Amino acid sequence: MHHSADLIEQDIHAYLDQHEHKTLLRLLTCGSVDDGKSTLIGRLLHDSKLVYEDQLAAIKNNRENTQDGEEFNLALLVDGLQAEREQGITIDVAYRYFSTAKRKFIIADTPGHEQYTRNMVTGASNSALAIILIDARKGLTTQTKRHSYLVSLLGLEQVVVAVNKMDLVDYNKATYEKIKSEYVAFADQLNISKIDFIPMSALKGDNVVNRSENMAWHQGPALLPFLEDVEQTIDRVVEGFQLPVQYVNRPNADFRGYCGTLNRGSVAPGDSITVLPSGLTTTVERVIGANGDVDRADSGMAITLTLATEIDISRGDVLVHTQHSFEISNQKKLHAHLVWMDHKTLALDKDYELRLGTRHVNARIDIIHYRVDVNTLAQVDANTLALNEIGLVDVQLDALMPIEQFSRNKGLGAFIMIDKITNATVAAGMISTQQADTANHHRSAFDIADANKSLEDASAKEIVKWALAFEGKAIVTTNFGPQEAVLLHMVNKVAPDTEVLWIDSGYNMPQTYKFAAAVTEKLKLNLTVYTPLFSAARRDAVMGGIPMIGDPAHAEFTEQFKLGPFKRAMKEVNADIWLTAVRREQTAVRQEMDTVALGPNKVIKVSPLLDWTLADMQAYLEKHSLPDETRYFDPTKAEADRECGLHTLGD
Repeated sequence: MHHSADLIEQDIHAYLDQHEHKTLLRLLTCGSVDDGKSTLIGRLLHDSKLVYEDQLAAIKNNRENTQDGEEFNLALLVDGLQAEREQGITIDVAYRYFSTAKRKFIIADTPGHEQYTRNMVTGASNSALAIILIDARKGLTTQTKRHSYLVSLLGLEQVVVAVNKMDLVDYNKATYEKIKSEYVAFADQLNISKIDFIPMSALKGDNVVNRSENMAWHQGPALLPFLEDVEQTIDRVVEGFQLPVQYVNRPNADFRGYCGTLNRGSVAPGDSITVLPSGLTTTVERVIGANGDVDRADSGMAITLTLATEIDISRGDVLVHTQHSFEISNQKKLHAHLVWMDHKTLALDKDYELRLGTRHVNARIDIIHYRVDVNTLAQVDANTLALNEIGLVDVQLDALMPIEQFSRNKGLGAFIMIDKITNATVAAGMISTQQADTANHHRSAFDIADANKSLEDASAKEIVKWALAFEGKAIVTTNFGPQEAVLLHMVNKVAPDTEVLWIDSGYNMPQTYKFAAAVTEKLKLNLTVYTPLFSAARRDAVMGGIPMIGDPAHAEFTEQFKLGPFKRAMKEVNADIWLTAVRREQTAVRQEMDTVALGPNKVIKVSPLLDWTLADMQAYLEKHSLPDETRYFDPTKAEADRECGLHTLGD
């Protein structure tokens, strides 16, 4: 290789020292098939003189390996499988290591073909940055969007969009700007913190290693200088530690050690630990590294721990710092985004093996909440998932599993599912929220009577502040009926980002929809809308519209168009505090309500306006210049002093 040849010849020790202290950037290339991912990596390696000379000569000597008039096919520097060379596409994930004077790199070339999306997920799992290639001739494709969504889902916060093959569109700036604008509009819906754009031609070398004269209108750097200087996202400081037990080492009767790789934090002798899921506690006696005892082990180290007392620990258990054990939930149910990777569709009635870290348990998909349309990111009703489809699901486990949300901890937040018959990996999952029995324990233990007593003389504003100060997630529901802006305004003044849930039946009056839009805009609401599983138009066409109150079918209608979507919303949101705008004077049932009560899923239901009159509501609206709309109709109630059942639901 030619790289750093002079320094190597002059002072090998200086070179090795320099190399050792370079930062490492893990990245991947992804996008649609034939967008030029392998060619780009080949160009990076070739133009940086990071290819072994015998490897280069072997490819050049094969005259079949030419590419569009070039001396040889750059992609062959990456595509190593015979099938890849025959088909001209990447099938497996190809990892390439290289370094420059500034930084070391591990780059994963992932397949663009839809059939091999599962391999792209593998490549993205350990990367810090993604290069998403787009063919300038084609623009955004379904696979481009799918890979972008997966990159977002997998927590990669930095993306470089490489608009490739600019030579085939005559290096046209307008074409580049159009693609850039379309991608920005799509990415606005994703959780990607930083996006950079580079126009290039991987085949010709434009803007890959050096700035291109053909695209002088591009003011930014070429790709390689950008990668050398890009700042990596620094993980937040993690206190405590987590050690998934991989192996119990018992060479003789005098030694019992627990082996594994520390996936976060640090551990030292004397630390108090808790074993999950059992909850047993003890202290660390010794920390043993590769070369013997150490005073401290940090994240990423393979270690063995010995403990002060002998307790029951086996492979799959997780050792954590006792002080931070509360951050991890022991769950028998997971709420997760699932990427389906098998040609056979997901079966709800089938048992799979779930593997999270070193722990293996039997699992079954309990509920599919929705499938994601990767083109629009819309949530589509689904009763199964096919190859490469992504959905939000509940997974039921047959044993407790220590977990965290994927966004907080990849080590305890990601899992795979295995077909127990074929032993094939059928799915990869990212835990979204923690929904299980223990997640709601603190809510059920909450003293409702004591809370109501303490709030007896509190004002509505004071009750709102009390509720929003409560530990956990708070939501407020609305139907955008008359005077609904009052509570929304009170909540907004204390915590503007509080999630607002609206169960939209589809049967609201036009005035209600206009009012909802006006209030949402004025207060900048964090609004989430839940709708029935089928539309009002479909109901009207198939079932004849809204049944009369006395008709037995009306209860079914209410369940379909209000209670069902509400239950689904409460389950998915998994809130701890639920603020409502109900008032005693509205119905006879509400006259008997308490300010604080226990609602569905053990959520703590708080009604700050319970004792307010209509005059109080109108005075508040006038004082704060808030919009109002009195024309309102709820088909599930249809008449005054009638409950639909939403506010009488118990746990």
